[in-house]
Amino acid sequence: MAAIPTGLMMISRDCLMKLVEGGRVPQINPGTEVNGQAVRHPIYEFFRQTTIDGRTQGEDYFFCSLVNASGAQVWGCTWIQVTHTGAHSFYGNLHRISDYL
Repeated sequence: MAAIPTGLMMISRDCLMKLVEGGRVPQINPGTEVNGQAVRHPIYEFFRQTTIDGRTQGEDYFFCSLVNASGAQVWGCTWIQVTHTGAHSFYGNLHRISDYL
């Protein structure tokens, strides 16, 4: 998979640490002021909205692009069915979606 929404992610600490150690994660350094307060510890921005190749990407897809750029892989569990209700209802079935690929 190239990317998957955040609500479906299971992320290991090992994955996050490899991204940090590989220097791929944008970072806010100690001493920087954010919202009127000085940052005391590094803040790693694993999830942020950005534009990649002219397309706006949400924070979940940005994270997946970090993982893919590091040489790791994003995996999908095709047996999971999900629902989400907000402004609209979404019913996800990766197994059925894969029928179209």
